[in-house]
Amino acid sequence: MSSRALPDSARRGWCPGLGRPMPTGDGLLARIHPPLGILTLAQARAVAEGARRYGNGHLDLTARANLQIRGVSEATTAPLTALLGAVGLGDTRTDGGPQRLTLTSPLAGREPLDIPALARAIEDMGRGVPGLPAKTLVAVGLRMDEADLSVLPLAADRVAIVAGTSVWECSSTDTPSAIGALLAAFAATGKRRMRRSLPIPSPFPVIASRAKQSRAAGRPRMWCRACRATGASPSSPSTRPLAAAPSRRLSG
Repeated sequence: MSSRALPDSARRGWCPGLGRPMPTGDGLLARIHPPLGILTLAQARAVAEGARRYGNGHLDLTARANLQIRGVSEATTAPLTALLGAVGLGDTRTDGGPQRLTLTSPLAGREPLDIPALARAIEDMGRGVPGLPAKTLVAVGLRMDEADLSVLPLAADRVAIVAGTSVWECSSTDTPSAIGALLAAFAATGKRRMRRSLPIPSPFPVIASRAKQSRAAGRPRMWCRACRATGASPSSPSTRPLAAAPSRRLSG
């Protein structure tokens, strides 16, 4: 692999990993995808050592909570991969799919629903879906423009799954399989981003719920805000698509 920089058109859509670094102007760029965006102390030390020994000492932090080591060469790619793989930071798949499928808030774990555990279950499910584009993203516990799917907690055992203009509600136990069904349908379209592939067959009826009913059922206010943001009808549950939801935007 040449370390010569690629033109912008060639880099578009490229998601480098450790086993498939990307040529740039200062050598190869190797991206690390920490599970759930979390580093242990041992992993942080290994990343710093890898950047110093096998790169040019520079590290980037991306908007998706990944790390990039710059200035890697063809000769140092293998030892860098071995060093980081030994501490659990190696690539998770070799089929070109997303090395890390989910993105969670840095404060995840404070909600009634166990967001980190749900994200791990979604990661496990996603690794079994072939043909996913490398940039596929599921936001768990937050709503984002960049995400193909967003999973919003409603209660300790209920979530809303948001895809484009549609919202589905299901139990947290059923969420990984529902996400898996949606991702498999998306992969079958051959498109690069889910938001450009809708409508996608849904695993559940599209729902609309009243904020008043949510409060009466003991659901947190987040669900009431989610209903308003997605344009949920104040009428009884409906199968019509809901209005698009405003959301957080990340770049890079």
